Amino acid sequence: MMTIEQLTQLPLGKPFANGIISDSVYKLINPDFIGESPIKQLKWIAKMGMGWHDWAIYYGPNDFPDELIIEHGFKVRTTPAIRELVPCEIAVLDKYRY
Repeated sequence: MMTIEQLTQLPLGKPFANGIISDSVYKLINPDFIGESPIKQLKWIAKMGMGWHDWAIYYGPNDFPDELIIEHGFKVRTTPAIRELVPCEIAVLDKYRY
């Protein structure tokens, strides 16, 4: 579980975690969606902001380059999905850039 101390040690403006989104997490991201995710392989990337130690998670097709997902991908906006992808303390979640 990420602590606020760990978050503040991460380099600003840089990705710090990534992975593949499972169908169960996709349903947390889009709770109204019925069925399986429309794209079989979705990649997520957690990135630090440029200041204030804020952060966000972006996602897009697995075959897209990381920078394209970070710049033009979808942002994860639901708290259950955020905490599933990057388990963290409430203090870290408070720094999430919705």
